[in-house]
Amino acid sequence: MKWFNLNIQEYCKELLDNQGLRLRAIGVIKYPVYFIQATIRKYVDDDTYSLDYQILKIIDYFGVTDEKSINLILGVMEGVVRWRIDILEGSGYLMVSNDKIELTEDGAELVRKPDQRIEITVTDNFYVDGYTLKPLASEFYQKHKKYGAIHTFIKHGDFDFEPDILHTPPGDTIIENIMSVPVDKRSAYSIPGGLIELIDFDPVRVIHPLGVVYASNDNGEITKRLIDCCDSCPTDDFLAEQKDLLQDRIDNLFIQPIKKIIKSKDDIEQDKEIIKFGSSWDFQKSSENNVIFNIGKHNLKAIISNHINIEIIEAEDIQISDVSIKWKIDKKYFKNNIENKQLLIGYLSRERHYIFQHEFTGIWLVFIEFIPNDQFVKDLLKLLSIIENDKPNWNELINDFGLNYLRELLISIGKYFDLEGLDSYLFLSSFSAGKYIKPRFRSEKQS
Repeated sequence: MKWFNLNIQEYCKELLDNQGLRLRAIGVIKYPVYFIQATIRKYVDDDTYSLDYQILKIIDYFGVTDEKSINLILGVMEGVVRWRIDILEGSGYLMVSNDKIELTEDGAELVRKPDQRIEITVTDNFYVDGYTLKPLASEFYQKHKKYGAIHTFIKHGDFDFEPDILHTPPGDTIIENIMSVPVDKRSAYSIPGGLIELIDFDPVRVIHPLGVVYASNDNGEITKRLIDCCDSCPTDDFLAEQKDLLQDRIDNLFIQPIKKIIKSKDDIEQDKEIIKFGSSWDFQKSSENNVIFNIGKHNLKAIISNHINIEIIEAEDIQISDVSIKWKIDKKYFKNNIENKQLLIGYLSRERHYIFQHEFTGIWLVFIEFIPNDQFVKDLLKLLSIIENDKPNWNELINDFGLNYLRELLISIGKYFDLEGLDSYLFLSSFSAGKYIKPRFRSEKQS
């Protein structure tokens, strides 16, 4: 299951344009949370209270009535009236017997005395911080109109339930923390404004993944911060308490290699060991707080080979520093007939590519910068930009690059259709000049 829905390209642009930061990686903290199923007593909400009060008034007026009559008088959907009658009956305001409905003493007192409020007992759900036992912000409850719940919660018992912080044992502190929220601030925590009492609750251990941004500016200064990545637009506005709690540990986080054993499905194949990007959460060293990456070139090459289907021709082509990973690309990558050449061209055009891992691993994605490392690759990208954005002006391109070099560039990037266009231009030009030049495309493509 996918945990994060962050729009990566938009977030990269926002960081660079507004903060001058280049996104290097996004890690994950599997944060402890309690899902609380509670029985509460509360005042009926104002919008519902009006309907409940009208139902009680109608029954009081007729003495004894039935659900159908109430529906006809109020003109609302039958299911709505049934829902409210069940609540009012359960709260002791109505008696229902053989489809006949009448008021109890409490119901009659409520209707006939001014300034009375309806109290009901219902079930409600809350999210509570699994470490501090304080109620979580209302943002954790958000739902998308089309896709449902925005935030990801992994329940205890799921295979990927593995909190990075142990849950604090639940107790009456949860009740005290919920009830202590001032009435005027309850909506910020999805607590009913009319809450009177939290009678009992059943806590379920879950984890909620929080993103850790690793970024740096052009001076090499590092930023590490906690964000929410469950929505397409990341934010940290509602994570103030979690940031205060975790910032010291986040400052000391870095990315390191971890080994994972893939168990074979039968006795014939052997177990396979693979290397992935991992977090230093469980192995932190305070002296490493000024780095993003703490990984050797050998392990890095193994990770890249598992994720990017392009061969690293020479180990020196990969460069890793405290803040970045760079892959330097020169002419040999286009002369060795490597596979997935178009992928490489795409990475060079975008100047970077990211390696995805499942959020469970602790590192969600890591960026690799693709650097043109000689004039040939720079010219290749220049030519590519020209022919993809405009109809080629072959006369200008021949003047800029020279005919033979232009052919070499087109063949290197697999632009055979454009190569045919160049040959057609030369063929037609030869007639206007009184000469005939035999096209060379076929033999060069085959060679």
